[in-house]
Amino acid sequence: MADGWQLRDAGSSAARRRRTPKSYFINHQSSMETAMPETSNAPIQTGDPVRDASPGPHDPGHESRDADHGARVPVREVQFPEAPPDAGTGGHGQFDILLDMNVPISVVLGQVQIPVRRLLQLGPGSVLKLEKPIETPADLYVKDSRFAEVDVVVVEDRFAVRLRKILGAGAPANSPGV
Repeated sequence: MADGWQLRDAGSSAARRRRTPKSYFINHQSSMETAMPETSNAPIQTGDPVRDASPGPHDPGHESRDADHGARVPVREVQFPEAPPDAGTGGHGQFDILLDMNVPISVVLGQVQIPVRRLLQLGPGSVLKLEKPIETPADLYVKDSRFAEVDVVVVEDRFAVRLRKILGAGAPANSPGV
């Protein structure tokens, strides 16, 4: 191989004790120009030593070097069964399980940024003036996504919200209300 890379048969007694298939390791020898497994007379194509020496789907049961630590690790081809032709094309029945899930909803009336010095001075009775005007709707979030603009109302001595506008999918979380 180019740059002195070669493949060496790793069918050592240690590999046989692990009951792994015949393995090949990548070796660098500056005097070698082509690489061949010891059990074969067919030359391996020259080129990128890592790509050429790495086992592919046609080369099951070989070993390669771990990219992080350089240790030799066994590499095997994985065979996956064919998926049925109708898999993943189902209708609404697949979403039924999601319909009963609870998602967190929160309402944001407004925001303000203050220095930490001012924050530490706050106490009972302190008032923080929010940046959002009173006529501007509050923001309703589903999880962390802004979902709707709402008006805050009171129903039976509890806060509630009246939907004003449902926003499109992927509305930015920090976009201002209308």
